[in-house]
Amino acid sequence: MLKYIISEVRIKHWLKNLFIFAPFIFTPEKWSFDNLILIVAGFFAFSFMASAVYIINDLHDAVEDKLDVINRKRPYASGKLSKKTMYLMLSGALFIGSLSALLINIPFFVIAESYLILNIFYTLLFEKIKYVNYSIVAVGFVLRVIAGCAVIHAQPSIWIVLITFVLTYYVSVVKVYIREKVKSDKIQIEVLSVITPLLYITYTFNRQTIAHFGTDYIFLTSIPVIVGFIYTFYKITREGGKDIVNFFTDKYYWSVYFLWLVGILIIIGKKYF
Repeated sequence: MLKYIISEVRIKHWLKNLFIFAPFIFTPEKWSFDNLILIVAGFFAFSFMASAVYIINDLHDAVEDKLDVINRKRPYASGKLSKKTMYLMLSGALFIGSLSALLINIPFFVIAESYLILNIFYTLLFEKIKYVNYSIVAVGFVLRVIAGCAVIHAQPSIWIVLITFVLTYYVSVVKVYIREKVKSDKIQIEVLSVITPLLYITYTFNRQTIAHFGTDYIFLTSIPVIVGFIYTFYKITREGGKDIVNFFTDKYYWSVYFLWLVGILIIIGKKYF
C-alpha cells in the first residue's frame, strides 16, 4: 500500500514548489543559513498542502478518472486505495501542512491556506473552463512565490509576480496543447514564446534590477531562458503528435535550469561573497 500512498501524494510534483525558493535566490541580502532553513521548511509545508489538493482533486474526479485511459491508473481511481484511506491521507496532509505553515509565520500560513482554497474552487468550478483554468494554475504558482517572500520577509516585486504568472500560464498551455492540439492554444504558445523571454530580458536590463544586484551582467542569465523557449517551440513544431514536452524529466530542460541557477548565483553572489 505504501507505494500507492506515495504515488497519490505526487511527491515528484513537489518539484513545482521549488518556486518558493525564487525570492530567496533573487534577494541576496536575505541570504543566510537561518533563512535557508526557513525556506526549506516552507517548501515542505507547501508541498503537503499541494498533496492535499491532489487528494481532493482525485476524490472529486474519481468517476471521470476511471473512464480516462491514463488517469484510471491513479491509485484511487484504480481501487488500490479506499475512500477511507484517502480521507485519512487528506487529513494528515492538511494537518502537517497547516501546522508547519503556522509555525513558520502567520503570513505564510495565510498564503498556504489561500492556495488550498483557490484549488478547491478550481476543482469544483473552474477546471473545465478553458483559459480560466490556465490562469488559476498560474496564480497558484504566484502564491508559491509570494509564500517564499513571506518566509524571508521580502517584498515581492512586480517583475517576479508578472514573470511567474506568464511563465506558468505558458507551461499550462503547452501541456494541454500536447494532448489536444487546439489551434488557439498553438497561437498562445507562439505569442508567449516571445513575450515571456522578452519580459525576463527587460527585467535584467531594468535600472532598478541592476542597482539592486550591483552588476550589469545579470542579462547573461537570459541566455539559458531563451534556449529553453527555443527548445520547447522546436519540440512542439517538429515532433507534434507525441507527448514529448516534459518539463520535469527531460535532461535538456534540467541542463537549462542548472545553467540558469549557476549563472544567477555566480553573477549575483560575487557581490556578497
